[in-house]
Amino acid sequence: IADQLQRIEFLPREIDDIYGFPLRTALANNRGAAGGTNLFSDINIPFLYERQYFDGYEVATNLKWMGDNTLSKEFLREIVLLIKAKALLENADLDKVRLVYFYPVSMGGADRSRLETAWEELFNTYIGGNIDSNLHVYP
Repeated sequence: IADQLQRIEFLPREIDDIYGFPLRTALANNRGAAGGTNLFSDINIPFLYERQYFDGYEVATNLKWMGDNTLSKEFLREIVLLIKAKALLENADLDKVRLVYFYPVSMGGADRSRLETAWEELFNTYIGGNIDSNLHVYP
């Protein structure tokens, strides 16, 4: 159970072919989470999703298309925090971290604009540095 909780609530021990990227834009909400401290969020990227059964969580998918900017931004925040943690583990200078993100070609202008704003806010909050030279969108 502890190993499963780690893969749901935090990260798998290893990011590999089974529990890794690419993954669906999905968030798991712990239905049994007690309120109180905000040290840890009760919303996580479920690395187990579609790979192994797990119970006690509500999973939201298709975050890019569901029109709920809050969940989309939470997913991106989790990604940015993973990037920051990896950079710090590698003793990287956060001012030199470069991030490239993608969006579906079929994504409309308003959705792209919200995505761009979310990436900029999160990059500025958690990574810092020069957004113009360190945050890029493709295509």
